[in-house]
Amino acid sequence: MKIHLIICIGLFLFFSCKREPSANTSVKDAPGSELSQMDSFYIDPTQSIIYWQGSSPSGAHNGSIKIKSGKLYSKDKILKAGIVLADMNSLKNLDLEDSLDRLDLEKHLKDADFFQTDSFPEARFSLSSITMIQDTTYNAIVHGYLTVKDVMKPLQLKCKIDHAEDAILISVPEFSLDRTQYNIMYQSKKILASLKDGFIGDEINLSMKVIARSGNK
Repeated sequence: MKIHLIICIGLFLFFSCKREPSANTSVKDAPGSELSQMDSFYIDPTQSIIYWQGSSPSGAHNGSIKIKSGKLYSKDKILKAGIVLADMNSLKNLDLEDSLDRLDLEKHLKDADFFQTDSFPEARFSLSSITMIQDTTYNAIVHGYLTVKDVMKPLQLKCKIDHAEDAILISVPEFSLDRTQYNIMYQSKKILASLKDGFIGDEINLSMKVIARSGNK
């Protein structure tokens, strides 16, 4: 059974604008005067990762996606803005022991049934604002936009943000996404209501770790 994932993550800036940003907006589109007053941190792709899990009535699979690049901005040790890009061609399965089965699943996830990575090699999550919260484990809710296959949807993520002088660590616990919101309809029961044991779950579980370091790049 082919199981899919959704994610991506990419943060782009969304300062004082009241309308939803376009999918191709980037850090460069933010007001330069605001950015110049903030500390900048570059995503470390060797220390940042996304994990996914998808399921169907016959079982589940899990894997990872690499975070390609990105930049975060903070002021007074409070995260304010940034962009994080995920490399969709890096998606891997981590649970299948047979190498041929593993490669077959990865290939299917990258084709037109799912993420069509030849046409959409990147995904992004954009940061619009941060709400600090009192929690025993997590201290913030990130408000932003997730863009997958040129489809942008608002997204809120509970997370733990640790801020030092030279680095930012963001830990995002497991959360669920509905893949059909991003036009990934393969064997969805929403489309094929007659499917019984043959459908693939619409909900994808994701978690993420991001480390960004200060300095010029």
